[in-house]
Amino acid sequence: MKRKPLFILLTFIALSISFIANAQHPIVVNNTPSPINMDTQRSFVVVIPQTHLKEVSRAWQKYTSKGSKGKSSQTDGVYVQAGEVSKNIAPAPFNLYSRLVETKEGVRLNVWLDESSPTTVPNSGQHLAVQKYVYDFALLQYRDAVKEELKTEQKKLHELEKDLAHLIRGEDKSSNAISKNERATDRANDAIATNRSDIEKSDEKISDQKDNVERNAADYNAAKGARKTLGELEDDKKGLQKSNEKQGKSIDQMNKENRASARSIASAQENQQTKITAVEQQKEVVRAVQTKLAQIKYSAIIPQ
Repeated sequence: MKRKPLFILLTFIALSISFIANAQHPIVVNNTPSPINMDTQRSFVVVIPQTHLKEVSRAWQKYTSKGSKGKSSQTDGVYVQAGEVSKNIAPAPFNLYSRLVETKEGVRLNVWLDESSPTTVPNSGQHLAVQKYVYDFALLQYRDAVKEELKTEQKKLHELEKDLAHLIRGEDKSSNAISKNERATDRANDAIATNRSDIEKSDEKISDQKDNVERNAADYNAAKGARKTLGELEDDKKGLQKSNEKQGKSIDQMNKENRASARSIASAQENQQTKITAVEQQKEVVRAVQTKLAQIKYSAIIPQ
């Protein structure tokens, strides 16, 4: 590269292309002195917010090499694109030099042209075309970064909404379990009531059969048959009693489950309120990023 690029003759009055997507992230392209190799030359400088060096470097090489007549190279952090073609800047191919550095504000891009570029003067169409060339790239990268930001925030919202839906399903599941157990408890209580009635009838039958056994005590065969019938009646009564005991334990277990489900419902409802707040807050974040993306437009060239 020549020690003095042609636009060293440009005025010290900088021109900038300004874009405000929001108050925190303006895009400004300035024409200022910047060091390159062992010299300091005027370059077009822009900081691209929300971007990272790897992605921007790859995009910049693709952007500058499109339609170029020469090869690209890189030495000591300076990227050189020979035979750059941009009819808006110059009718003939020219050489373009650039450096990309990642900063905490975003990637800083410096662009220099050499003496093979056409003569440009402040506020001339060619000078503004170089600014626009750099600005267009920065704008595209910033838009892509904000699009990625939007995807990230939308994904967060989606995950929060999934969590909320999971809590609601959990509450519904617990409510359904309580209802199911309540219906089963009602059936168990009905069965217990029926068994109690049958047990009372069994008691009467057993009492009568005991009298029958005593009446037939002298008759071996009759007494044997009466005792067998008495045993069967007593076994039936025991079966009814065991059934009621089993039904009672089942009711105890269902009541225990219902208490646990009630606690789960209370916890789910409390967590839902927290999650609903988080969802609404994240919706605001998504809307803010959508607004920022929608506001990204080309600005006019404003002399400074």
